[in-house]
Amino acid sequence: MLSSPPTLVSLCLLGISTLVAGCGEAPGLVLNEFVASNSTGAADETGAFPDWIELHNTSDQTVSLHGWFLSDDLDNPTRHALPSDTSIDAGDFLIFYADGDVEDGGQHLGFRLSAAGEDLVLTYSDRSQFTVVDSISYEAQATDTAQARIPDGTGDWQLTTTPTPGSGNEATDGS
Repeated sequence: MLSSPPTLVSLCLLGISTLVAGCGEAPGLVLNEFVASNSTGAADETGAFPDWIELHNTSDQTVSLHGWFLSDDLDNPTRHALPSDTSIDAGDFLIFYADGDVEDGGQHLGFRLSAAGEDLVLTYSDRSQFTVVDSISYEAQATDTAQARIPDGTGDWQLTTTPTPGSGNEATDGS
């Protein structure tokens, strides 16, 4: 007899929460840093310098990106589904390129960031509802200036001319 795949509830009851974000607890992912006008900083695999967004897993468990979304519009918080076959290890960081070039791979988003300012939204769905987990409405940004949480994941948003894509944020340089 064939059995159906386990549901989120059954996985949570079995205590297998490392495989699935949620299980009644905060999933642990946050927006941590972004650059909305990148010209010389982080390059993607093609050598281009697209705008980028860094997620940080603040939990002590690996978090699957299945059910997660990024958007630049609070009215459309599920604009881009993150790759469900990707996860972020406990305490780790992952960069997504906001370049509108989804054909370049799973880390490329279907939208661009506006250097003039807009919203940035991280949303999670547990199949029954969508929850905005984190968001920021940011003002105009100078080229190659990051907006970063210092300390990582929990701190206030600060502007810095020393972006740290894929690694921990450092104290602000006063920019």
